[in-house]
Amino acid sequence: AYRAPPARNGRASFTPDGRFLVCDGPNGLELRSAVAGDLVRAFPQVAGATAVSPDGSRLVALTEDQVAIWDINPAAGGGATVALVKSFAGHEGRVTAAAFRPDGQAVATVGVDGTV
Repeated sequence: AYRAPPARNGRASFTPDGRFLVCDGPNGLELRSAVAGDLVRAFPQVAGATAVSPDGSRLVALTEDQVAIWDINPAAGGGATVALVKSFAGHEGRVTAAAFRPDGQAVATVGVDGTV
């Protein structure tokens, strides 16, 4: 067990391979090593839900009106390199949910504007 700073919303989920924990931190979303709890990457602008691809290689992070897809590439020692793949706009208002298709090849998002 390890201690993390108090979170804003209290969400947490593991990547499917169990190597990383995606959780809320005091200033936004955090990607942490599941073993040691070391911070791998912080996403301070992330204000909403997230989704992890079925193979654990990608993370979708939602801000108020943007969707960003990030590659998660595990590195030796429990860390990872994280790189932005693409960010999208298109919802007129807050994006509230995201989900990967089971094969990981597409992402659906939902916004308060009623669009999917």
